[in-house]
Amino acid sequence: MKSLKTIAALSLLVVLITSCASKKTGNTQNIKMELHDIWAVTHINEEAIIPSENVPNLEINITEMKVFGSDGCNNYTGEIKNITSENITFGALASTRKMCFDMAIPDKYNNALNNTVTYKRDKLNLYFYDDNGNKILSFKKVD
Repeated sequence: MKSLKTIAALSLLVVLITSCASKKTGNTQNIKMELHDIWAVTHINEEAIIPSENVPNLEINITEMKVFGSDGCNNYTGEIKNITSENITFGALASTRKMCFDMAIPDKYNNALNNTVTYKRDKLNLYFYDDNGNKILSFKKVD
């Protein structure tokens, strides 16, 4: 009788642990899916970007683990190598090679995007941070 109670208790414990683990995985996936959207840059290194037709933008496709968009001059595409509920790592980004009149914003954007380590989403805003915790890109949801 004692071993039957022990088996029942262990079975209940396994069910509880499995249930909690699956809920955690689901929540992590939901958090990542919140990034699956189109984002326009509002700030690069805390410097406001004046809205125009050439504002850098980023489209995140979590389903395909890809990113693409425009740096304000050239179009780019690449892969998301890793993503958690806080961290994001991009693979190499391929880009067109147009030369625009002013490359200051595209150069700053590309540099910041390549140094992104962590992110935070707050309602309709998305923030990217470097490995020192500095906010390097701010986006607003545009889709």
